[in-house]
Amino acid sequence: MKGKTIKLFLLEGTADGVVSAEISNFTGKILTASRADLAKLSNRKELKNTGIYILARKDACSSNQTSIYIGRSKNLYGRLKQQDDDSKMLWNRAALIFSKDRSLNQSQIHFLEEKLIKLAIDSNSTVVTNVQSGELPNLTDSDIVDMESFLDLVKLILPVVGFDYFMATPKTTDNILFFPQEKSAVQDLPLFYMNVLNTEAYAKKIDGKFVVLKNSIARNHCVNSFADTYRKLRNKLIKEGKLSYDNLQKKLIFSEDVLFNTPTAAASVIAGSNLSGKTCFKIKDTNLCYGDWDRSTKIDTY
Repeated sequence: MKGKTIKLFLLEGTADGVVSAEISNFTGKILTASRADLAKLSNRKELKNTGIYILARKDACSSNQTSIYIGRSKNLYGRLKQQDDDSKMLWNRAALIFSKDRSLNQSQIHFLEEKLIKLAIDSNSTVVTNVQSGELPNLTDSDIVDMESFLDLVKLILPVVGFDYFMATPKTTDNILFFPQEKSAVQDLPLFYMNVLNTEAYAKKIDGKFVVLKNSIARNHCVNSFADTYRKLRNKLIKEGKLSYDNLQKKLIFSEDVLFNTPTAAASVIAGSNLSGKTCFKIKDTNLCYGDWDRSTKIDTY
């Protein structure tokens, strides 16, 4: 893929304020803002038009886990204001996706919305509060090609502005046929092991994501104080069959490799309790915990 230049403009000079992101020769644009900055968007004419909005909420009990909601509207600012007034979701930050030339019609926006919902659900990196993804609208072949190209660039920008919830599950030796060099690269990664509270789980960090491996064993039940966001994520995995009860072993088993945003999210879901993945996961057959290993490699995921 050819190199891309993403232009970021910090409207107030800070990364946690209103941020504008775009790519040269791309008609799309993304604005991100905190809930506290909502009033600052009221005079932006570009937000009075059709687009996609993504609302993100950090869980108060588990700061490393985020819930998101994805929607579409004919008036982005109006819809965001409505979401704020209704308090349906106590979101902290929003990403607004739209076309600078107002060229996107309702069907095209609907297509992008459904695609983003599916990508977020499939990634397992966050809790998606949409009930489920719906059916794609009928588009012409040329429109589908255009929207797929539009979506590819949107996916390129979103992680840069802090919305990295649409990444595909990293490749592991259990879920894809590798070229020999790719398989070797994954096998050379440290294998992490967790065996607290009747669990026995294995994981690897691949492409910046924490992947719990197939056949890992999770605790059967959750404690009452279990963080709601992690509880929802655990229930989601059970509903999808990715975490299922094995009648023979009388335990919950991961039926496939599952991606988590952080080791803490993985450890908590596995144990049904609020745990720190930095200390619970250790490199197999050593006493080196994930947190110490992470610091030694100068990679900070927290």
